[in-house]
Amino acid sequence: AFIHVVSDYEKNRFKELGFNSRIEVIPPGLNLSEYNRQDDILRIRYPELKGKKIVLYLGRIHPKKGIGMLLEAFRKVIAQRDDVYLVIAGPVNNAYAKKMISLVNKESILKRRVIFTGILLGACKTGAFFASDIFILPSYGENFGIAALEALACGLPVLLTKETGLSSDLKESGAGLIIKREVSDISKNIE
Repeated sequence: AFIHVVSDYEKNRFKELGFNSRIEVIPPGLNLSEYNRQDDILRIRYPELKGKKIVLYLGRIHPKKGIGMLLEAFRKVIAQRDDVYLVIAGPVNNAYAKKMISLVNKESILKRRVIFTGILLGACKTGAFFASDIFILPSYGENFGIAALEALACGLPVLLTKETGLSSDLKESGAGLIIKREVSDISKNIE
């Protein structure tokens, strides 16, 4: 009867591909009872985060997610500030994740201030959202961005590229900032 998409961003991509049939935007939802405050598992597991600002990326570690660009931007942030850490939560068993971990480990400034947690689920994931100061998704393209919605459900401000399906809702609500996929803009907005 129709093509189901989760955002206007995704709907526009379908139209660009020549689909002119009925396209309905029905975004995913969350069970908000799952996003209640949890223990600060992140700071318990990583005591170096105590008293520090946390920038959280949570999702797949993949080139499309903009993590290489995020690391470059974060390098600029930590050159100016000594109170901020980048936490990258996601599966670390793929080739790209291993490449990013290797890049971080080769640079002492990044190695001291970037933490790869692996996958966080349940209370650990929710606890990471509540422990963080901002959530960032500098993606090259997302049909929606469910992790950003989860961050918002925990009251966390988010930074998204306009190529993220949730970005139009974020702009409308004022619950975060739309960032350019540029190192200087990412670092400026994190600061």
